Amino acid sequence: MLVSKSPPFLEGFEILKIPLFDEKGNSVWPERFSPKKCKEIAHRSGPLKFNSQMLLIVPETDNIFFDTSLINVYNKDVELFQSNGIQKYFLDGRNLTFGCVSWDPSLGKATSDKSIVVAIFKDDQSNCYINDLKCLNKEDENSSAQYQCEEVIIFMKKNNLFNLVIETNGIGAFLSEMIIQTAKTMNYPIFIKKVVQTQNKNERIIRNIQPLLYSSYFYIKANLTTSVLVEELESFKIERQNNKDDCIDAIATGLESNFGSLSRKVIINSNEKKAFYQAKTNFNI
Repeated sequence: MLVSKSPPFLEGFEILKIPLFDEKGNSVWPERFSPKKCKEIAHRSGPLKFNSQMLLIVPETDNIFFDTSLINVYNKDVELFQSNGIQKYFLDGRNLTFGCVSWDPSLGKATSDKSIVVAIFKDDQSNCYINDLKCLNKEDENSSAQYQCEEVIIFMKKNNLFNLVIETNGIGAFLSEMIIQTAKTMNYPIFIKKVVQTQNKNERIIRNIQPLLYSSYFYIKANLTTSVLVEELESFKIERQNNKDDCIDAIATGLESNFGSLSRKVIINSNEKKAFYQAKTNFNI
């Protein structure tokens, strides 16, 4: 039986490549991609994805990192006001619309993976504020499951936050149930979302932090400038599989969860019974 060989698909065609910007940095399609639109896309996607998809520049993995000189630093404290039973959050006059505590748990010693809890806020202009950070497992100190759950609730109280995002890969599946009981015992209302990570961790970190950092939307509180958080950002490499990334992983998880509404009515400083909620995430799409 004779089989005719057809030529490869599109054989003889040339590839037409037209980057979004010309040699002078102007949009080649201003009717659709105005300077404002280009800025919005760059902010939303970050320089890595923007350069590859819009400018047709193949990234070199050695050059993918976080420029910590772009971090904005603030000193002000978050202020709270109550209106119709709903707490309003402000930072230096800016209206905060998103706030959560993100917990990436570990029961190992500090020399292994760290158990990190971080407080994250965002305002109505998409600025992101890393307001507080704590490592729960330290060498030669108590880092039991119950101790860590209690410390997370104390941390949430300190930052006046009720939304908790917890990574449930591994030990987190057990701790996510324990902390609900701990919150009831400590009489503090929480809303909890369990997150199972299935995607590449380095890509998730880049995807959630890099656009904010390179668009000047990433802020950390002044007392965190000498913390391990900055060290992790400085040393991060996307091609490396063993980055020291416990803090930035917790931040990326909290941001990607989109679980930080600050408009819920929460009963505080009252003898009324408090509620405890768990987000349902097993949707079929």
